[in-house]
Amino acid sequence: MGMVWVARLADDGEVASIRANPDGAYDFIQPEEGWETAPIIDLDKEWHAIHFLLTQSAGPTNDPLSLILGDFEEIGEDNGYGPVFYIPNQSLKAFSNMAKALSESELKKRYDTQAMVEQQIYLGEMYHEEGEEGLNFLTQRLDELKEFAAKAASGDLSAFAVIT
Repeated sequence: MGMVWVARLADDGEVASIRANPDGAYDFIQPEEGWETAPIIDLDKEWHAIHFLLTQSAGPTNDPLSLILGDFEEIGEDNGYGPVFYIPNQSLKAFSNMAKALSESELKKRYDTQAMVEQQIYLGEMYHEEGEEGLNFLTQRLDELKEFAAKAASGDLSAFAVIT
């Protein structure tokens, strides 16, 4: 199955509820029912490569583009690859503003598949083999993340995310 990154937008009431009952955080992000209409993004296995494309790092950074792997508040128990984490609205807004400014040529410069392999980016070897086609796929997924963050920014929403 592999490691996937999933996030769900949350209003202030939902944030308060999850903080009061952290054991429900994972089920909030990945509900058994109603997930089709919930404000959820699933970056599947591309999450780490997208993070690298944004930050040039395998791990969390202080950069506002470090949304997928950031220094965020942890909520609840470890779900195998860590606990759920809370992404505040300010972080989503900062990400949205910076991500909008990234040009196609800048993303091409950042798409260093050799560095992805060297930094052990999840599925980095696959992107190295795919070349330019891998970048096209990642930029499509990045566009989804930009839309997710823009929705949060305009709706004054936060998010909860997990790697599972």
